[in-house]
Amino acid sequence: MKMEKIKEKITKKSNKFTYMIILIIIAGVMILVVSYFNDSTPTFLNLSNDTTFQENKREENLSTSTTYQDKVKNELKNILSKVKGVGEVDVIIHFEGGEELIPALDSEKSNTVTEERDSNGGNRVNNNNKDGTKVVMSSQGSSTEPLILKTYNPKIIGILIVAEGADDTRLSYELTKIVSSLYDISESKVSVIPMKEQ
Repeated sequence: MKMEKIKEKITKKSNKFTYMIILIIIAGVMILVVSYFNDSTPTFLNLSNDTTFQENKREENLSTSTTYQDKVKNELKNILSKVKGVGEVDVIIHFEGGEELIPALDSEKSNTVTEERDSNGGNRVNNNNKDGTKVVMSSQGSSTEPLILKTYNPKIIGILIVAEGADDTRLSYELTKIVSSLYDISESKVSVIPMKEQ
C-alpha cells in the first residue's frame, strides 16, 4: 500500500513538472515569434551597430581631414605655379594632428536643498547638487550623429616646396616669404629647393 502511494505522488509531481516545462517552452516560442515580427530591436542587442557607427564616423573624419589636406596642397601648388619664373611645382605639407570636431553640449545643473525636522527637535539639511553634460545628437535618416558646432582644421607646421626655377635664390626667397605669410608660419619652417632637370 505504501508503495502505491509513493508511485502515485511521484507521477503527480512529474506531471506538474512536465506541464511547467511545456508552459515555459511555449512562452519562449511566443516571445521569439513576437520579436521576429516586431521591427524594433532591443537596445541591448544593438551594440555591434554602435561600434560600426563609431568606426564609420572615424573613417568619415579621416577622409574629411585628408580632403582638407589635399585641398590646401592643391591650392598651394596652383598658386605657386603662377608665380613668374616658377615652372612645375610639387609640395609636401606637414600637419600637426588631425581635424578637431567640437560637438554641441547640453549641460544640466540643479541644486536641491531639503530641510527635515524630527519630533525630538533635531534638524537635518540635505544639499543635493547635480551637474551633468551630454552631447547633443541629431537625426539624419536612420542614424543619429553628434551635432557639430565647429571644426578646427589641423595646424600646418612645415612645408617643402620643390619648384622649377627655385635655383634662383631671389625667387626661392620670395616663395619662402609668400608661403610663410600665407600660412602664418615662420620662414624656418618653409623649405624651397630646386627641381631636378628632366
